[in-house]
Amino acid sequence: MAIFLLALSFRIILFWFIFSNADHNLIEAIKGVDGYYRLSENLLAGNGFSFDAEPPYRPNPLRPHVYPFFVASLVYIFQSYWAVLIAQLLIGSLLAILSYLLAVRFVNQKTAQWVGVAMALEPVTAFLSTNIFTETVFTAFFLLSLLLFLRFIDKPSWRFLVWSAVSFSLALLVKPVLQFLVIPIPVIIFFAVRSKNLKVSQAIRFSLVFAAIILALAAPWLYRNYKEFGKVTLGAQAAYNLYVYLQPSVLSIVNGTTFEVELDKLKLEGLDLADITPATAARYSREALSVIVNHPKAIVKSGLITGVTFFTHDGLLTVMEYMGISPSSRLSGPAIVLLATDPAGFARETYAIATSPMAIILIARLFWILVTVLFFIGMFLYIKHNGWSLSLTVVMFLVLYLAATTAVNGFGVTGRFRVPINFALFTFAFYALTVILHRFKRNA
Repeated sequence: MAIFLLALSFRIILFWFIFSNADHNLIEAIKGVDGYYRLSENLLAGNGFSFDAEPPYRPNPLRPHVYPFFVASLVYIFQSYWAVLIAQLLIGSLLAILSYLLAVRFVNQKTAQWVGVAMALEPVTAFLSTNIFTETVFTAFFLLSLLLFLRFIDKPSWRFLVWSAVSFSLALLVKPVLQFLVIPIPVIIFFAVRSKNLKVSQAIRFSLVFAAIILALAAPWLYRNYKEFGKVTLGAQAAYNLYVYLQPSVLSIVNGTTFEVELDKLKLEGLDLADITPATAARYSREALSVIVNHPKAIVKSGLITGVTFFTHDGLLTVMEYMGISPSSRLSGPAIVLLATDPAGFARETYAIATSPMAIILIARLFWILVTVLFFIGMFLYIKHNGWSLSLTVVMFLVLYLAATTAVNGFGVTGRFRVPINFALFTFAFYALTVILHRFKRNA
């Protein structure tokens, strides 16, 4: 309860600064930049599931429906977006509890409590609770599904499996990034059940039921996309990211420009973002890949930069801007990109902004670099001391999976993308610290 109250208090204080900066205009404070506010408004106005601010209200091809309906339903019931804010503040605070419950499976209770505290006070996770972004609701369903899934691994039962599948499906229908797990997870279920010396037939039933629940819950949205676009798919987000994010990122490396410059070139060549739909997704994917594959070195470089960014991006600039703190001095590009391409220039620019608010961001970036290093050390030490387990393998797999699928976002990656697996980073980073401190005290 103390962790929950700490998380809730921190989120309320953070929101107050954001709310004040928005001149106490609730909508301006919470509506976000991803279009979900517009989607909810159109749903409430009877204009359908559309981003458009005016007719003909074209059906949205990118976003799944669960989160917009979550927002619209709360507003419809309570007649206010305050209901959305309160719900997300509570759900966001629960993330710290779910993180503690996951951490305590691998580390002692004291270390797990520190994981909960870290999740309660992590600025980006807290900020996302105050805004109409998907991450808070997605992460809640994702962590709940994972917690239930790990309990199923310990003791296979229909109760854990069914509720894990339901939570997973809801997370998938908030953010379709999980769609490529639909095949690996039933395979993991099969081996988990067999490891308990249960029959093959029972292992197959557990696997098939998990997959069937996902299909059943996703079916209405799959049908909607088939009806609107002629394709049975969750959406066009993968093709959109490939064309609009990864392609410009690779070309910026090849041409020595920036992501923004290359994206503007695509727009000048006639790119209409609204034209990327499930019906056209295959064509846009082919066009992007035909460009990207011609630059293997740039792909590797983009992947490495994106991978490092995924683990180390602090995301504080956005939080500060919402609070009304807009640093006048900034780096000329993403820190990781500058460090990789022009180390001397990075050092000069870092020194120049050392006394500005940007220094806070640099400290936060160093913090996440330290957490990342300790995370990998902690994983190594944990395996050394405790050996492998299926639960540990699942967590490691999910961390690597989300890092890998994030690569398609190129230089558009921020600290938001890491939020669902922050609990894992904190868990094994703190584990590494406890081992290191124990050895230090023992040798002192």
